[in-house]
Amino acid sequence: MTLRQSIRHFLNTHELKGPRQVKWWLEAQLKRIRHWGYIVVDKVLLAQNRRRIPGIISKEDTLNRIIHDRCSIARLGDGELGLIFGKGIGFQPYDQALAQRMRQVLRADDDPNMLVGISEWIFYSDFGLYPEYRVKNLRRILDLLVPGKAYCSADISRFYKSTPDGREALNQIRLLKQIWDGRNVTLIEGAKSRMGVGNDLLDNANRIRRILCPAENAFSHYREIYETALRQIPKEDLVLIALGPTATVLAYDLHQAGYQAVDIGHADISYEWFLRDVKDPSGRVAIAGKYVNEVAYGNEVEDVLDADYTSQIIARIGTGQD
Repeated sequence: MTLRQSIRHFLNTHELKGPRQVKWWLEAQLKRIRHWGYIVVDKVLLAQNRRRIPGIISKEDTLNRIIHDRCSIARLGDGELGLIFGKGIGFQPYDQALAQRMRQVLRADDDPNMLVGISEWIFYSDFGLYPEYRVKNLRRILDLLVPGKAYCSADISRFYKSTPDGREALNQIRLLKQIWDGRNVTLIEGAKSRMGVGNDLLDNANRIRRILCPAENAFSHYREIYETALRQIPKEDLVLIALGPTATVLAYDLHQAGYQAVDIGHADISYEWFLRDVKDPSGRVAIAGKYVNEVAYGNEVEDVLDADYTSQIIARIGTGQD
């Protein structure tokens, strides 16, 4: 429906009563006009910069490299890029040192087994506010990247039910589980993340241990987290890290120290949403007993009394508990 048709339809079906309703109607139309404007400018920007937009290896191929070549991966989405540009996110305030380290990771190009993932949605999605996001950020994002480098997909931890029977997401989940199949796993996660608790995501791992870190502002404890990992984790273990932007840097550093380290991000929450058939991303919901930063009050998490989970904890850092 064009703007003219929208106006005619509204006037034919509504009687504007009073200045408040007129103001509401005008603001709604201006919002639509701005959105359409962003869409037009976005298309022009993408065309102008098409040679600079990076190739991104598919989720399936990214997962296969992690499985078969035992690669590590550090991932950056729009939240991490926002931190680089000086904007904090809900559970991680802006930190100049963190921003500098993420710039370093994003431009790393010297180790084929250290994968760097960026989100396909940033460059290829027209969903929601992405056109506006690109208009405001595309050029400076491209300036951060290594020209000609093929980045991997940061979206390996997100499951979207893009086919009615969910087979695409099911295949992604199957591949993800192969990463830790039969492996000894050490999780470095937020104190309220509880990856794999209450579901079967990690059931095929041989052994699970956990290092718990602050649910918020984990980077303020980075040195202690890194040194604890070096002391506590055998080099043969697979290290899974669910720790927001701190995981981006930690996966890179642990790889340099000789580990296979996978920045696993929201995989557990995405899996919970998938099992509930929530229509992500518009239908995100809170998960009992787990920190969900993408929903209102998702940081209000009750305690979980689970003997198996408690027995897996080998260290706590900055959580207020011994």
